[in-house]
Amino acid sequence: MSAIRTALVFLVTLLLVVSASGASDAAKLKLAIEDLAATYGSRYPNAERYLERLSQLEDKQGPAAKRELVALRREALLSHPLLNTRILLVKRKAKNRIKDVAIPAPHESNSGLARDGYDNEIAVLDLRSR
Repeated sequence: MSAIRTALVFLVTLLLVVSASGASDAAKLKLAIEDLAATYGSRYPNAERYLERLSQLEDKQGPAAKRELVALRREALLSHPLLNTRILLVKRKAKNRIKDVAIPAPHESNSGLARDGYDNEIAVLDLRSR
């Protein structure tokens, strides 16, 4: 299984865990951190530190505690070992969207596409950056 596919499977699983009904946000985060620690072991080295911080937050209440929990959730989940990658994105947009579609017709090939008339953008997607 490729790393991207594995990461997508993880994210879907994580969404299911996080959206589990009946559990508090802290309990859901604890389940996610424990699962990451069990699955990745030494590749997820800060699990104990995250769980300690989480246990301290469980006793607190109020808006400040909620903000700390959100920050901890972001830090803990984005430190997933499979998210340690960058993805190169290429966006191609035809300047004349109606006339110059950037997809060849079924009876044509890519060589039949116009070579100019596009606004191209290249970006790097880093899942750990803000």
